[in-house]
Amino acid sequence: MADTAKPLWFLDIDGVVNALRPRDGLSATKARTSGETWPIHWSVEVVQLINTCHRSGLAEVRWLTTWEQDAHLSLAPAVGLDPFPSYDIPSGSSRHGWWKADVVADVIGAERRPFVWTDDDLALEDVADVVDRLGVDHLLVAPDPDLGLTSADLRSVVDFLSRFAPARPSGQAS
Repeated sequence: MADTAKPLWFLDIDGVVNALRPRDGLSATKARTSGETWPIHWSVEVVQLINTCHRSGLAEVRWLTTWEQDAHLSLAPAVGLDPFPSYDIPSGSSRHGWWKADVVADVIGAERRPFVWTDDDLALEDVADVVDRLGVDHLLVAPDPDLGLTSADLRSVVDFLSRFAPARPSGQAS
């Protein structure tokens, strides 16, 4: 039987929400992190879906990005995302080869919830063994950093999250 706890969504910025290559159909703005201003190229569809998943209770979204607290202080208001909580980069050496894998392992180890992890660096970092050992349902999405999250990626995320949505009583309108 599937875990019925609300899934977590670990969300990165650059290469995920912020497509690294500008293109038609993306909105553009700027946001600040680490004292510098960066160009942001983002999809309204992506932002709306992330907010919808969070607001509807399909997922609890948390920032997992080198932007740390600037994710909800600067980026989120610039693109219209809700102010999700954000993790800071831990000090010290990594136990799992990457600080983000350490955070995910610690959080999921403590909370035992299914999760989605969207990060373009998942294509480079070897996290399969770490997340498999956690023993909970998960979906890893590594978008092409030039494109960021795509419609196909979003469908995969929603399909995964929907598996854990509470069933509605029969006769209730959808």
